[in-house]
Amino acid sequence: MSPEEGVRFEAWLEEDPANQQLLKEALGVWQAGEEETFPDFDKDVDDAWKKVVPHIQRPNSGTTTRMVRFSLSRWAAGIAASVAILAMATWVWFNFQPSEVESFVFATGIGERQAVLLPDSSTVWLNERSKLSYTGDFSVRSLQLEGEAFFEVRRMEESPFRVESMGTTTEVLGTSFNIRAYPEESEVELTVETGKVAFAREDAPEQRLEVVAGSSAVFKQEEQVLAETAEKIDNALAWRTGRLEFDDATLGMVRMSFERFYGIHLEATDPTIWNCHFTGTFEGVTPAEAAETLAFTQNLELLKADSVYTLSGSGCDSQ
Repeated sequence: MSPEEGVRFEAWLEEDPANQQLLKEALGVWQAGEEETFPDFDKDVDDAWKKVVPHIQRPNSGTTTRMVRFSLSRWAAGIAASVAILAMATWVWFNFQPSEVESFVFATGIGERQAVLLPDSSTVWLNERSKLSYTGDFSVRSLQLEGEAFFEVRRMEESPFRVESMGTTTEVLGTSFNIRAYPEESEVELTVETGKVAFAREDAPEQRLEVVAGSSAVFKQEEQVLAETAEKIDNALAWRTGRLEFDDATLGMVRMSFERFYGIHLEATDPTIWNCHFTGTFEGVTPAEAAETLAFTQNLELLKADSVYTLSGSGCDSQ
């Protein structure tokens, strides 16, 4: 039995003492048969099978199982043992085979994150509002992702690891990477932390990009264009590390990271404000504190209304 079948068989044994007795009787006959010696004989398998089948149908709910004991001659014990174990094995086969392929789904809500250990010992960290799924026993390492997740993949040369997400396929042997693929966003983003990753459209697997560690790639859904970015996407892993870092980044870039990390919206009374540059790190601070720090360093004023923070003024020199 597979581990799953074993669990189900154990549960069946616990359902009814008659089930335990059935197993005990079958094992007893089997063991008795092993101890006996008997001459060769002509085996009519078809006839024996016809006699066994009526006795191995699963009883309807509410019925009881009646045990029948046989007096066996020395040579017949072996035959009975074979028939008994065949009956038991056949009963288990028909009653414990799954009727359909099992599906496994892991999902997170707003503000939730989850670590998932896969059957191959790879690990996935799901960001909020994300869903990860796969089917079967994961002998074929293929998953579907909606939302954002960071993958640490166990290397298996003979078995590639594939992630399908919003029209893209990411394939690796063993590496770590982050995929962002939320339905409400227009792009699928891939950022590779270690190793090398193949990134392609689902409908054009031959036109794939090889993205190496320290690099990112995006799939623009409207244009159906797949392209490697000039630089690694800033703070792609901030949701895992809890740390935002900026090195001479424009406020336009800071705005995107703030909105993703803190769940707030930054606006500006003058669009040229987004051209200002900022260098700094945020860790362990509230959204309000981060926005206030940003405004202060740029000589800008800050107005807050609900989750919207508006920057105003002309403090920076890059306008």
